[in-house]
Amino acid sequence: MEVVECFKAHDGYHITSLAVEPTHSFVLSTSDDHLIKLWTWEKGWGCIQTFLGHYNKVTQVMFDPRDSDRFVSASLDRTVKIWSIDSATCDITLHGHTDGVICLQYFSSDNQQFLMAGSSDGAAKVLHMAFLIEQCVRFLWLENITGFNLGAVKALEYINVPRRIVVGCDQGIAMMEVKVP
Repeated sequence: MEVVECFKAHDGYHITSLAVEPTHSFVLSTSDDHLIKLWTWEKGWGCIQTFLGHYNKVTQVMFDPRDSDRFVSASLDRTVKIWSIDSATCDITLHGHTDGVICLQYFSSDNQQFLMAGSSDGAAKVLHMAFLIEQCVRFLWLENITGFNLGAVKALEYINVPRRIVVGCDQGIAMMEVKVP
């Protein structure tokens, strides 16, 4: 394998997450410097935007699978933020976890989009994106899944049939049915 490009991204801080959006030739990077950076390989890997808003380590970033101009981030500041690539400040901040948010995962069911967030508080939460984006109403966490007794939620996946969430925790894996509207 040949290295195509190599560069410093967050000035001595550790990279914690990457997300690629090939339609726009973009890569998002997050770090323990509390920043999210947008890079484009079409312009020599230049940083074209730095996103400010988290006050602790950013743990994950993901492009919205239905809108390549939007992305979501998770942080140890206990928030999930929804961003537009056109603005350095976030559009929406979601609160609800009592400890740092570690992981995120989008999923679709019956042509509706949802976002899951897992936290060090041992909870996984599910958010219906239509309530948040399209109707511009106060967000509603549809499911507050706790009681795994397996420690921090580190990974999330969705199984469409049957509708289940698989949750990876510090001390094990749990699978739960989820009720989505």
